[in-house]
Amino acid sequence: MFEAYFGHSLHILKTDFVFFTDFYRFFCAFFRILQTLIQAITDEVDDANNEAKNAKDKAVKAISDATIMSEELRKEQDQSSHIERARKALDTMVKDLQVRLDETEHQALKDRVETVR
Repeated sequence: MFEAYFGHSLHILKTDFVFFTDFYRFFCAFFRILQTLIQAITDEVDDANNEAKNAKDKAVKAISDATIMSEELRKEQDQSSHIERARKALDTMVKDLQVRLDETEHQALKDRVETVR
């Protein structure tokens, strides 16, 4: 009777042991799979962070370049404006000098005609 009872209990313990051993193996395998997935996700997040940092650095450099180019353009426009004003002033001076030259030539012709008479 004891052998039957303990034999049956021993069989149940062996069955439970096999079940829990298999469950432990399954759990360990599942845990390794989860670790692998977590590592892959972590790597992807790190890559995305690096790409975002690189994009931010490029954007900052582009903004800096645009600011420099804007300042250079403003200087060129100022210089162009000054040159245009100087050109207009010179055109006015040339016209005035041409008028004076014409008047002087006309007066010289008059004086020569009177001298000849």
